[in-house]
Amino acid sequence: MSGDEEIRIDNGCIKELLQGVDDVNIGNVDPGTIIVYGEHARPVLTTDNPWEVIIAAAVYGHGRIVICSHGSFCTDFIKPKKSKTFMENIKQWLLNGKECDETEREILDSLETFPVDKKRLLWKDCNDKDEKFLEELDEFISNGGGLFIGHCPWGYLKKYPQKTLESMPSYPILQKVGICFTNQHASVPKNKRINIEDNKADKVHLAECIDALIDNESDIELKCLIITSCCDSLPKDAPDSLKIKIKSIISNKLENLKNILPTKAHPLKCVESKATLAMVNNTMRALELSDKAPGISEFPGDFEIPPPMTSADITIEGKNVKDVFSTGYYAPAGQSIMITANCDLDLKNWKIRIGAHSDNLLKHLEKPLKRWPLICIHKPLNSSMEIVSNFGGLIYFVNGGEQSSLSVRLENVVEAPFLDIKDPSTQENWLERRDSPGLWADIVGKYITITVPSSSVRKLDDPGECISQWDEVVCAHYELRGLNAEEVRRQWVVTDMQPSAGYMHSGYPIVTHLDVADPDSEKFLFNMNTLRENGMWGMFHELGHNMQRPMWTFQGTGEVTCNIFSLHAMHVIANKKPWLHKWLEGKIGKAKKYFDDGADFSQWQKAPGLALFIYAQIIHEFGWEPFKIVFRSYDILQRKQKPSSNEEKIDMWIIKMSDAVKHNLVPLFRFWGFPISSHVEETVSSLESFLPDDEVTRLAPERKETFLTDDTVQVGPSREATTCK
Repeated sequence: MSGDEEIRIDNGCIKELLQGVDDVNIGNVDPGTIIVYGEHARPVLTTDNPWEVIIAAAVYGHGRIVICSHGSFCTDFIKPKKSKTFMENIKQWLLNGKECDETEREILDSLETFPVDKKRLLWKDCNDKDEKFLEELDEFISNGGGLFIGHCPWGYLKKYPQKTLESMPSYPILQKVGICFTNQHASVPKNKRINIEDNKADKVHLAECIDALIDNESDIELKCLIITSCCDSLPKDAPDSLKIKIKSIISNKLENLKNILPTKAHPLKCVESKATLAMVNNTMRALELSDKAPGISEFPGDFEIPPPMTSADITIEGKNVKDVFSTGYYAPAGQSIMITANCDLDLKNWKIRIGAHSDNLLKHLEKPLKRWPLICIHKPLNSSMEIVSNFGGLIYFVNGGEQSSLSVRLENVVEAPFLDIKDPSTQENWLERRDSPGLWADIVGKYITITVPSSSVRKLDDPGECISQWDEVVCAHYELRGLNAEEVRRQWVVTDMQPSAGYMHSGYPIVTHLDVADPDSEKFLFNMNTLRENGMWGMFHELGHNMQRPMWTFQGTGEVTCNIFSLHAMHVIANKKPWLHKWLEGKIGKAKKYFDDGADFSQWQKAPGLALFIYAQIIHEFGWEPFKIVFRSYDILQRKQKPSSNEEKIDMWIIKMSDAVKHNLVPLFRFWGFPISSHVEETVSSLESFLPDDEVTRLAPERKETFLTDDTVQVGPSREATTCK
């Protein structure tokens, strides 16, 4: 090689670095991920998800760089233990044939002056470096030096929440070789080892994937998934040639997709087609392409004729909790809207969001797609900005958790049906506002927002009455849980053609199917008669999930403790007594079989309907007050007092509930087959033992008698539950 000849890199470096390596031990850490797009760089190691690169290599001038996505790799580099052969290979590759002993390397982190006499450098911490230092580093590598970088990108963002990945001190040198970090966590195998046979590093170079797709080569699914995962994190200063190629692919694929776009009647099932759709979807968002996505007339919807555009002034008072604020205005798909904003504090605390539908189906491509996978966008709010959504949607402002007021001017937007119970003018103008052309509507209560298609509310005369009833449901949940509804963000329910999990799921927002948005259905969320007379168990259940805490939700009760809140809301809203609620009544047969089969607790943990009985028995005998006491008692525990293991969670629940009802409930829990530790027995031994006499305990009379041989066990009189007020 002549003195002026630069080093080249190809997939041969992967073989060289992994020579003699069967697997790489990641250890008990959580690496970040890397995107490789430059011609002077190569991916070296991927996780089981082939698009997740955690180690890459590059050449720069006459020097070499190895980039790892966690600082722990530096520790192994200095004193190889976990993956000795791999680290020795890296050391030799960085030297590129030069002689170097172990003293010929230096850790950059604590140095104030650049170590010009070294051949190999190590860079672990992400402390800021001045421009002079970075210039010297650049010169060091280009003149033949070797640099080993171990930086955790998500850790950097966590440590410096106001910074971006472009702020990382290693960014300038990585940008020159065509490598960047992402904010994602890598999916590490449970055994913490990556099998080299599963390594897909030779297939995941972004620019090469793009070229291959243009040429219609094989592995289309994998290449689409790689482009999909990379586009969100591609730096703004990535080469224009790369962006032009991506845009060219999108234009081509959009044309091809027109005949296979997903609908409810014809879900998209073909694996390659789903991967292509996902790539187009994410790339349009990431590169901020202004095209209107095709095939959105069914969902989330499109205007048959251009709607009248308007401007609006919005004022929002943000509390010191994270929250999403409805505006009552809609952004048409493919059209820019203008925002002018000012805040009494800092706008960095605020984001703008277009679209209520945040369920990301990109993570669930194993399922048939009935709609575009990801149709919601959000961006940091600036004092003056334009934003466009490929799919359109309602406009929201998101507060990051600081108490501040926000004033916003929206331009080029469409008015949508909107009612906010706290804004009397929206109630007074409802009969006019319900006919607004926006395609989706927010009905906003004090403690809950419900989002439905506008067609669902155009004939409602007073949605305020029903949203107030839903406020009562939420308040009932909070009152049982021990929270002040005024101090937490509103609950939010969004109706969707395809929720990401099941028929409906909890979270923020709660997402459910469109059947509950049908005004002619008994399930309609604004059907006052159904809500008052029968309750809505499914929605109460999901709201209950949002009340759950891991401390008192032990193994097998994830779908159970949420229903304590369902029973409570059914009682206070629809006057349906917990004992025996018809949902439980239908499980009596299962309970009898469970006892007949010997009351195996592992089976109890697999049957949510069965498991709810014991909670309902306590409610039946002692009312709701013990649950209020117990839930509140968990909230004041110090960190070291909180249970962690499943056994600790069960023990604490039995002890706390026994204390709250002032009875030893061990006989009841033992009746159901619970494992009872000696710690529990000793702790509650001073309390009078108790076993209810009810429809369930009578299912197993012989089993019941075994717990009544002790004269100290009091047989419950099956008292009615006390009032819920």
